[in-house]
Amino acid sequence: MESGYIIKFLVIIVVVILYLYFKKQSGKEDNRQKAIINKYKVKNKPEVHIEPKDKEEQFRQLRKLITLLTNQEISDEILNVIYNRQKSFDTHPWHISHELFCKEVINYQYKNNIYLYGYFDWKSPSYELDKYITNALKANFNIEANINEKINLTEFKTIPEAFPLYEKELSGLGLKLTNIDNNSDSYIVVIVKNQNFEELENIIQQINLKLYQVRPYGKE
Repeated sequence: MESGYIIKFLVIIVVVILYLYFKKQSGKEDNRQKAIINKYKVKNKPEVHIEPKDKEEQFRQLRKLITLLTNQEISDEILNVIYNRQKSFDTHPWHISHELFCKEVINYQYKNNIYLYGYFDWKSPSYELDKYITNALKANFNIEANINEKINLTEFKTIPEAFPLYEKELSGLGLKLTNIDNNSDSYIVVIVKNQNFEELENIIQQINLKLYQVRPYGKE
């Protein structure tokens, strides 16, 4: 009986020793494989900032754009905001849309009653579009108009729903309502005289942006 227990005990000891040995060897192999992987795996390269070759030309186009939509004085003011921003963030990735639609320019417009463009979240209600259009007509074209009296904003609650209706009303005033696409889900709405729309299209193309007319979802 005693010899039987001794044999079982010895077997258990052997099994434990073998288990610990192979576990240790396995750990060494895992570490070796990890070392090999770490040695040869591709490292994530830091993001390289490349200045656009035509940056100066884009600034010239930007001045033309702002002047076309407002006037020379406002163009100088907005560009000054952008220049100051450049000094503060001289290493940030640069694109003209970053500058034109940055929070500094948006805030400057708001504080100084400038209506270069209307910047709206995709969920913004139509009455915010109406407010921008009313103010922009007065500030940029000296036109007093209450277009909302002709459009039921309770029925046409969203910007895509109301946009074609405002577009039609502004067309009767010799103006074009359009939206600048900056590859986001926001609306950047501008108003331009009909005779200047082709020039607007050319400038937008020069700065690698594009225009499109906002339509209700599914009817673009």
